Amino acid sequence: MHFKVIAFRNLGLNEMKSAFKAFCKLLKANSYVVFFFAGHGFESFGQTYLLPVDCSKNFLPKESMCAQYVLQEMQKTKPALNVLLIDSCRKMPPNPWEMPEKIYEASMESNTVYGYATTFLNGAYESDERNSFFVKHLKKYITLEKSITDIIFCVQRALDITNADLTPVCNMFICTRQKKGEDEIN
Repeated sequence: MHFKVIAFRNLGLNEMKSAFKAFCKLLKANSYVVFFFAGHGFESFGQTYLLPVDCSKNFLPKESMCAQYVLQEMQKTKPALNVLLIDSCRKMPPNPWEMPEKIYEASMESNTVYGYATTFLNGAYESDERNSFFVKHLKKYITLEKSITDIIFCVQRALDITNADLTPVCNMFICTRQKKGEDEIN
């Protein structure tokens, strides 16, 4: 795979937003874009929120970055493929009635794959090893010559066998042929 990788760790909210804006500036039309987040998160009002290191324990949308915002901004760059891999909990926040300032309307266009470490209202678990269960299995399959959806399904099957409490989810909307990491990009 010939991806340009940009990695950030342990960012505060302002740093997350700045890093994401810098990331989007690098994106070109018809490229393959992968956004991976490993950390704490929650869901509220149909939105998935990614928690920065400087958030409170209240899990407030205004103190987080919304995954639907991430998708919305990535779609603006007209990529050939958008992949969002979210390795975080999808539980409700302590105050689930706290309305977000904005609900993002990021549509799943014909080039989008969402891979979640777990189902809605569930936690994502860490293993005794360096990586989470989701990443442990993702690493086994990500370099294989398979479509991204097949890779997520392989991870899902592997986790079904090894950890009944964790069920990855793959949401996708792909109209064209299945995209692979080894595809030539024009």
